[in-house]
This record gives sequence, C-alpha cells and structure tokens, in this order.
Amino acid sequence: MTIVPTGTPSSWQERTCYAAAALFSLASGGTNFIYGWTKGTDTASSLVWASVSVGVSIIFALSWPAFIVSLDRRQWARALMVLVALVVTGIYSVSAALGSAMGGRANAAATETATTGARQKSQAAYDAAQAELGTLKPSRSVAELEALVEAAKPQCRILVLTGSRTTVCTKPAALTAELGRAKRRAELEARMATASAELAKTGPARIANSDAVALAAYLQGLGIDATADRINKLLVLLAVLVIECGGGLALAVGMALGQGQTGRREETQGTQQVTQGTMGVPSGVTLVQQLPLPQAFPGAPQRFTETVEAALVRMLRERGGQIVAGQRTLGRTLGVSATHINRVLAKLSEAGVISLDATRRGSVVRLNVAGTA
Repeated sequence: MTIVPTGTPSSWQERTCYAAAALFSLASGGTNFIYGWTKGTDTASSLVWASVSVGVSIIFALSWPAFIVSLDRRQWARALMVLVALVVTGIYSVSAALGSAMGGRANAAATETATTGARQKSQAAYDAAQAELGTLKPSRSVAELEALVEAAKPQCRILVLTGSRTTVCTKPAALTAELGRAKRRAELEARMATASAELAKTGPARIANSDAVALAAYLQGLGIDATADRINKLLVLLAVLVIECGGGLALAVGMALGQGQTGRREETQGTQQVTQGTMGVPSGVTLVQQLPLPQAFPGAPQRFTETVEAALVRMLRERGGQIVAGQRTLGRTLGVSATHINRVLAKLSEAGVISLDATRRGSVVRLNVAGTA
C-alpha cells in the first residue's frame, strides 16, 4: 500500500502569529540580555548573567505551547513541570523587564524635571533683569560718560570737622550717577542675553510619559482619582506583560490556527489509500469515505481516500494488531500532525477500538478484538 500524503500548508494567519512570536521573543530576549549584562560586576560575569537571562526568555516563550500540548495529550506530569517552568521563568523575565522599563521611564521623568528646572531658572533671571532694567532712568553709553567724567573738572568743597578742616574734590555728581546707571544697564542687558542663550539652548521640556499624563487627565475628568505617577507604574507593568507574554501567546494562537487548518483539510482530503473489507468501528468513529481522487498521470492506478481513523486501524491489522511508536512517527506515517494523531488515538481509545499504553519507546497501540472483526 502506498501512502499518498496530502500536505497541509499553513495559513497566512498562522504564519503571521509565528512571525509575531519571533518579534516578541527578540524583544523579550533583548530586554533580559540588558538586564543580565547589568547584573555582572565584570565582563565574564556579565556574559554569564546575560546568557542565563536570554535562556530564561526562550524557555518562558516556549513554555506556553508546551503546556497546551501537554494538556491536549493528557500528560499531567509533564504539564505540571512545564507549568513550574512557566511560572519560574515568567517571574524572572517580568522582574527583569520591569527593572529595565521602569528605569527608562524614571530617567525620562528625571530629564524632564531637570530641563524644566533649568528653564525656570533662566527665565527667572531674564525676568528679574528685565524688570530692573525697566526701572532705570535713561542714560548715555558707558564709554561716552566715562570720557565726560574724565574730562570734567573736579568740584571741591571744604569739610570742617572738629579740630580739622579738609578740602574734598570729586567729579560732578550728576555725571557720576549717570555713569553708574549706564554700567548697571549694561550689566542687566548682559544677564538678559545670557539667559536668552540658555533658554534657546535648553529648548522646551519634552513631556515624559505623556501616555500616563493623558490617561490620568482623562480618568480625573471621569471622576477617578488617579495620578500620573500611579498610571505610569501600571503602564510599565502592562508593557512588560505584553513583551514577555506576547511570544508565548502568539505561539499559542498560531498553534490553534494551525490545528484548525489541519483538521479542515484532513476531513475533506484524507491521506491514505482505501482497502476493501470491514472492521468493527463503532458509530462514533468516522467510517471510510469512498471518494475517488483524480488521476495525477494518464494510466496511473485509481487512488481513493480514507479517514485517518480507518487508516490507523488498517495499519494495526497489517502489523499484527500492535504498534509501538511515537505520536510524531505515527503522524508522519499517516501524513498528519502529531496533535491530530493524538486526537485520533484518544477518539479510538474512548470508542474501545484500541487500547493505549505509554512506554519509554513510545506509545503502545493495540487493536482490540472489536476492532479486528
């Protein structure tokens, strides 16, 4: 008997999910790598911690589909161990990503605070200089006044003190006062120019964590008391969960889509050639479908299709009523996935057609007496 595999190409939805899983896994692995690198005290220890963190990220991403497969196959011990791996690696990955993400948002907030403070100081210096400059009376330039003061004749007056008489000569008071105002004006103008340069250099402060600020504003508008800092922490947790859990969830969705596609194709096409005869299959099991396939080449023998259940029972009869093999091997032999052959085995076992035993070499599949009739 020649097996005619029909092949089940994956759908674009399934391929898209696997691509998304790869992207999520890269992001999670990169985050864990950075976290592990910063844990080390030197290059060697940093490499060790980074490798461990990347390995944890990989195990965490693959634990999701492994847990689902273990549950589908009813392998409870394996499912329990996979669940432990999922929880342990998940806690590590989420903690690592939380540290990295929270540090980035905290740095952004600190940068915004520092920039805002610098601008406020520069703006305050500019405003103070401008206000004082507005109170000064008009005056000529410093250079002009200095020349006038230098050329002016001193004005002398006699000071009579107890037991003494002193003559004091000074430059004209009006010119000296105007010169003082001119120098102060020049100093204030220099301060304003410096403050303007600092403001232009600093630029407007970039709003850090604008998503948290916007959500806090909307929630407060709805009457919910929520600060931007609290919303920021929740957003960090949300982002970390998406990054760390996205890979496993995408793999799970891809597997679900792939199984659905496989089931639909196997129901309509099948994978084996039909053999004549009867078998004792209960009514709950799908019987052989006598649907001829079109000939691939002129003169080729006519080929038919049969269900996977019928093909498995026929193969058991041909091999003495017992097969010892892994489910992947059975799936490849029958041209279907391991997940689908698992469902077929469970279905036939519940119907009493076969009996199953698990060994180290694989599953022992025995054809019951009812199935050999």
